Order: sequence, then C-alpha cells, then structure tokens
Amino acid sequence: MLHHLKYKNRPDVGSLVGRQFGKELINTPYHQVDLIVPVPLHTSRYKTRGYNQSDFIAEGLALELKKPVSTDSVMRIRANETQTHKGKYQRWLNVKELFHIAKPEVLVGKHILLVDDVVTTGSTLEACAAAVLQVPETKVSVVTLACPLPI
Repeated sequence: MLHHLKYKNRPDVGSLVGRQFGKELINTPYHQVDLIVPVPLHTSRYKTRGYNQSDFIAEGLALELKKPVSTDSVMRIRANETQTHKGKYQRWLNVKELFHIAKPEVLVGKHILLVDDVVTTGSTLEACAAAVLQVPETKVSVVTLACPLPI
C-alpha cells in the first residue's frame, strides 16, 4: 500500500489509511493535539511526484480526529538526496537543518502532530520536530504509518 501511495500515483491510499489510523487514535492522547502538520517535501520532489503523500495521510487523520491541518507552516528548505540506501548517520547528516518554520504564529503554543509515511531511523522526523520546537511553547508528537523491521 505504501509503495502505491508513494510511487504509483495513489494519494487516495494515504487518505484511506490516514482515516483508519485516525480511528485507532481517537481514544488515545494523540486526540489531544491542536494541529496536524505533515512532514513537507521539497518543491522539486513535490513537482516530480505531484503530491506529498504525508499531506493525504494527515488529511485522513484530520477527518477522524477533527483537527485542523497546516501544510504551509513548515517548509523543507533544500532538496536532499533520497534516504533509501543511507545508514543512520548519513541520514542524520542528510536532513540536518532541512526545515524552516514559515508561519510560526500558526504553531506557537500548540501541541503539533507531525505526520510522515515511513520512519526508518527517525532522522527526518527528528529534524522536523527540532525546527518546530524552536517555536515558543510548542509540544510535538509524531505518527507514521510504517517502520521497517530490522533484518
């Protein structure tokens, strides 16, 4: 499913899975977030793919959790290489200082739910969360659809 979402032009899969995930989160502390923020793609990757898969996952979550989504408060400021074949340290270097807060006023004082499709080492989510946490009085929680098992 994730392969179709990310590489086969099936953003509808993200919405569907996001809604199912949202139903699972309703009776958890994740329901107490104020705002849902998908981890952004760089504009070059967005143009190639045509959409950000995390936007659609966030949209599905928002429908079930009845929370707003912000897709423009956090920006990816440079195009980084794909992380697919990198080790943990190389991934961390690849995402260092990768995100910029474009609209801090949207985030200030809020509990933010960061959404990504897959977490491998956590370096992308960590870099995005670090940027968000620079905004005064923010709190960050994260959700992701998948985490590969170690071999």
